[in-house]
Amino acid sequence: MIAAVLGLGVWLYTKNPLLVNPNAVRRALEDQSVPPVMMTLLVSFLPIAVSACLVLMLIIVLLAFAAFSNERHYVKILRRIGGEHR
Repeated sequence: MIAAVLGLGVWLYTKNPLLVNPNAVRRALEDQSVPPVMMTLLVSFLPIAVSACLVLMLIIVLLAFAAFSNERHYVKILRRIGGEHR
């Protein structure tokens, strides 16, 4: 799965750098050489990309809270088990 994501990134970087390389976008905007179709794609894709990043961050935070909750639960169990052996 990681190889597929990395492969996609390399393929996009070589075939269509305006989708993944901010420096290419900056240079194209400065040169005013961005095709109208690409500008439409970039403008319409940006809100989706930002929303996806926000959702991903929210999922990561929620998973972290779940992991901390599980850890507290397991520490209580270990303390209870450790207390029985004394």
